[in-house]
Amino acid sequence: MKIRTVFKLFPALIIAASLAIGVFISPVSAVSSAPTTGPVGTLVSFSTSPTQVTGTNYTVHFIGLDAGNNTINITVVASTAIPAGGIVTGSFQVPVVPKGNYQIAVLGDGNPTPVNVGTFAVTPFITLSTISATAGTAVTVNGTGFGANLAVNIYFATTAITTGTPVVQVTTAQNANGAFSVPFTLAQTPYLPVPHVVTAIDTALNTYNTQLAILPRIISLSSEAGAVGDTITVNADGFTALGSVSIFFDSLTSTPLVTVAANSSGVIPATAIVIPPAVRGPHTVYVRDNTYTTVFAYKTFTINQSKIILSPASGPVGTNVTVNGTGFGDSVVVGFEFDGTALTGTTVTTDTKGSFSKTLTIANSPSGVHVITAKVTTDAAMFASANFTVSAKITISAATGSTGDQVTINGTGFYPNGQITLAYDSIALPTAPATLTVLANGTFSGVFTVPGAVEGAHTIIAADGLGNLATAVFTSSITAAISPDTSATPGFVGQDITVTGSGFKPGAAITVKLEGNQVATGTSNTAGAFTVAFKAPVIVKGAHPVTVSDGQTTKDKDQDGKPLTFTMEGTAPAGPTLTEPASGIKAKQPITFTWGAVTDQSNPVTYKLEVATDANFTTLIVSKDGLTTTSYTMTDAEKLPTVSKKAPYYWRVIATDAAGNVGAPSTANSFVVGFSWADVPVWAWVTIGFFAVIIIGGGVYLLLRRRSSF
Repeated sequence: MKIRTVFKLFPALIIAASLAIGVFISPVSAVSSAPTTGPVGTLVSFSTSPTQVTGTNYTVHFIGLDAGNNTINITVVASTAIPAGGIVTGSFQVPVVPKGNYQIAVLGDGNPTPVNVGTFAVTPFITLSTISATAGTAVTVNGTGFGANLAVNIYFATTAITTGTPVVQVTTAQNANGAFSVPFTLAQTPYLPVPHVVTAIDTALNTYNTQLAILPRIISLSSEAGAVGDTITVNADGFTALGSVSIFFDSLTSTPLVTVAANSSGVIPATAIVIPPAVRGPHTVYVRDNTYTTVFAYKTFTINQSKIILSPASGPVGTNVTVNGTGFGDSVVVGFEFDGTALTGTTVTTDTKGSFSKTLTIANSPSGVHVITAKVTTDAAMFASANFTVSAKITISAATGSTGDQVTINGTGFYPNGQITLAYDSIALPTAPATLTVLANGTFSGVFTVPGAVEGAHTIIAADGLGNLATAVFTSSITAAISPDTSATPGFVGQDITVTGSGFKPGAAITVKLEGNQVATGTSNTAGAFTVAFKAPVIVKGAHPVTVSDGQTTKDKDQDGKPLTFTMEGTAPAGPTLTEPASGIKAKQPITFTWGAVTDQSNPVTYKLEVATDANFTTLIVSKDGLTTTSYTMTDAEKLPTVSKKAPYYWRVIATDAAGNVGAPSTANSFVVGFSWADVPVWAWVTIGFFAVIIIGGGVYLLLRRRSSF
């Protein structure tokens, strides 16, 4: 089999050998070619001067041996006419051949011996399909001048390396002639201020390297179009390892939207940004390396939607709604519509970023969802809409009052033609007119009378029977007053007191209590008002609480919050004037004591009679309290022992009014009763003694004379 192959190739081998023999034995000299080394594709110039090439035409051959010592003979200049004089000059590009040393021979058709014009050494060389790329790019490595049929490893690193894990391998089949073309996908690689290196090396250690610069990139925006306020996610790589990276909108000199840190591969985490206010149209999202600020990537984001936000987005008629708009044109006039009807005279001009803020007041409209639209007056295609939900609302002409008051109620935001029912807490509330019908614009109006109820806050409920309901708070005030006001000028027992009230339960039994004791009753009228009177009872001095109750509400304060009280006077009555027995006399038993009456506001006045054996009344022998008259006669059982004038009895009277005010004791009188030898005067004793002496002396004298007579 090998012998047959040799015979088939024999004619070609003979031709190549003859050319080779001619080249190597050619005696011609002073010919030239340049350059003498380089990669495939190098432009080589040659000249046969001064040697003449004979014949009519010539060809130029590039001749050498491959790694298997097989002759390579490539015609690099096709048959060309020999110029006059026979001196041939020209140039050609080095053909695709394996690495090696090659002869350059010019062969004229008039002479079988070629003119050897020089040699050329083919060297390895690689080119890349791009000199800079982002991660994910398919980079093609084109190699020439390597060993034929040898495997080649391609490396990518920060420096030239020939060991390790290659990014791609060239098989022998892919390198049949020392040339190959293979792609590899650029992995996520951090940015460096100098390019990375791509190195190719074959198994014969033929090697070459070139540079590839890493470019940053925005891998993706989660959305490339939308509205101001949208949140999008940015993915990017190709930045400084572990470096700071900022994201900008429209300008690298503005404040960054966010700053993050890249990982060791130069990849930033998936980062959310909020689209800032800007006019409608295309804008640029920048991702910048903060270590090398001239390194950045960008991508277009288009604002293709205008947007309005309502604050609040729901409420009753009369609500002031702030409309914030974004994504409109620069300095354009924007008008407004409510459910498609233009709001006359309501416009606003956007700022340079296409934004605006305008406050609208919700006019009368039925309950439910309504559409507010902001539209550029010169460009109907540039608009945005948002929903506003109108809710029912009622207002009342008075928020406070009493039973029987007439109150006007107005409603908005109800369903057209709905029938309104009112309730006061859970009690149905009659109205005037009796039937309240909602108008086409969702409003109604009527009057109701405040019913009797406990004091305090009550809920008024309006409903149209179609799911729309509104409430208002009415504070029912119940008032009570007492007259006269005794807080400044105290009252007295028996004084006429009047208590009035309003807002109580109509037709209710009214009870007035003083110090917890019932003092008066009455009945409230149909409006919950009443007036009752009573006389101040016997009660001690000072302030006493008054309460008024209709059975469900009890009031103990007036409308100013001041406690209802009755203040009893505290002025003590004067001391009585004593009449009998007068001071210093001998009283005849049974003794009757009399004194003058004491007058006082708080009648009746009672008296206390005291009789003592000393002027300080430390030893009482008689004490009579609660006397209602101005005299007292002692009983037989109360007869007093006889005393002398030297140790008389003393008596006095103390007055107490109905309010318990105790007056000062009267001036005390003294008296005696019965006979006492201690009361006989000295002169009487002298006279008695004188007569006693005479009587006794006379008796003695008469006795002595009688004796002498015998």
